[in-house]
Amino acid sequence: MLVILGFLVLVFGSFEYSIYSHNKDTLEWNEAWGADTPDQHELVASQFRLAMAAFILGTLFVIFGIAVLASAASFNRSIDDEEFKADLIATLRTQQVVPGVKSFCQYCGRQLAPGGVWCPGCGRRVA
Repeated sequence: MLVILGFLVLVFGSFEYSIYSHNKDTLEWNEAWGADTPDQHELVASQFRLAMAAFILGTLFVIFGIAVLASAASFNRSIDDEEFKADLIATLRTQQVVPGVKSFCQYCGRQLAPGGVWCPGCGRRVA
């Protein structure tokens, strides 16, 4: 959401900068003819400040939005890892081992450790 908001603010800033640029050219034309007023100077200055603030704010929104997305992705990954560990521990507790019987992975054919739940070859769950 912050990234989208940042891009919208950047678009606003680019439109505001184009308006500022047009008004600046008009002001320079009026200055050449002696028809400029202090109000026109203040308008152009405030448009420039608004455009620059929009560029800075939009850039910050995009950067922080990407940082939030990256941290959320790593948070989800750590939750998955915790679920994986809990599932593995629960499976190991309920696993019954038959002595002397060798088992093999049904996907890659590699021999499994006694009571193995995960294949050391392909990493798939076999129990």
